Amino acid sequence: MIITLDEIVKMATSTDTAIADLLRKCLILAYRLDLKEFQNWAKLELNGFSDINILPDYRIIPVFLYGTFSNEYDTHHDHPIPISSIPEQLRDRLRFVHLCESIGAIEQSVLPMAHKQQGIKMSWPPDLVNAVNREICKGQPYELINAYQGLSESSVHDLIEIVKNRILEFALELKRMGINLTEEKDNNPIDNTPVRQIFNTIVLGDNKGSISGNQKDVSISINNAERCNFDSLQTILNDSGVPSEEIDTLKEAFENDNNTIGERVSNWIGQFTSNVTTGAITNFSIDKLPVVLEAIRQFAGA
Repeated sequence: MIITLDEIVKMATSTDTAIADLLRKCLILAYRLDLKEFQNWAKLELNGFSDINILPDYRIIPVFLYGTFSNEYDTHHDHPIPISSIPEQLRDRLRFVHLCESIGAIEQSVLPMAHKQQGIKMSWPPDLVNAVNREICKGQPYELINAYQGLSESSVHDLIEIVKNRILEFALELKRMGINLTEEKDNNPIDNTPVRQIFNTIVLGDNKGSISGNQKDVSISINNAERCNFDSLQTILNDSGVPSEEIDTLKEAFENDNNTIGERVSNWIGQFTSNVTTGAITNFSIDKLPVVLEAIRQFAGA
C-alpha cells in the first residue's frame, strides 16, 4: 500500500479524522521509511503503554487535588488540597497522572467522559487517604475522609492535539526534505538517518538538537518561544513571514484556550496549515511551517 505525505497532512489537519485512523496511516508510513522508532511509537499509541517508564512526556499530565473534609458539625466537599501540604514522599505519586490507554480509547472513551462530567475524578485508595489525613489533619478539628485527582477535559483534549500536531510537523518536514514515497521501497531506498533525527526531535520531543531542511545536514538552529510569552512567539512568527492578521487571530485563540493548544488554537493550526499547503496564503514559505508549529508548541508547553 502506497501512502503519501499529503494524505498524512490532510488527515492531521482535519477535525473529522479519528486519531487512531491517523496513527494506522503513520504505521504504514513508518514501515515505508524503515524507521523502527516510528513503528514502535505508532504501535504503542495504538495499543497502549504497558510500562509507565517509557511514557512520552505528553501522557504525564499534572492534576489538581481535591478532598472531602469533615468534622462533627460540617462537611466540605471538593476542597482544594495544595500540593505543598502533601508529605514530600507522596507528592510525585499524586501530582501527575500517567495515561497509558490506547490513543483510540482516550479519544473515544476518556475524552467524552471528561466532557460529560466536566473533568474526571480519580479517587485515592483508602490507605492513601489515611496516610495523607494523618499528616495534614494532625491536631486539626477535621479529618480527610476521601480525596481525588482532578483531570480536566482540556488536558485530555490537549494530549490528542499534541499527537496530531507532532505527526503534522513530521510529515511537513519530510515534504520539505523532498522524501518520495510514491515508488516501491526497493526501487527508491530512503536515507533514514536524518529522518530518524527529525522524528526524535519532533515526535518524541528531543529538542536538544535542531532541524535543517538539508537532508545531509541537520544542524541549523531554531529559535525558542518562551512558555506563555506571546511576544517571543510573535517575534518568531514575524520572522517566519506569518501575516499579521493570522498572528492576531492566533493570539485571540490562545487567550480563549488559556494559553494551551485547545479547540480554538487547534482550529487555527489546521486552517493555517491548509491555507499554506493549498497556496491560499501567499508570501509565506512552506519551509517555515515546521518552525511555526514548533514555536507554538513551545509557547503552550506541549
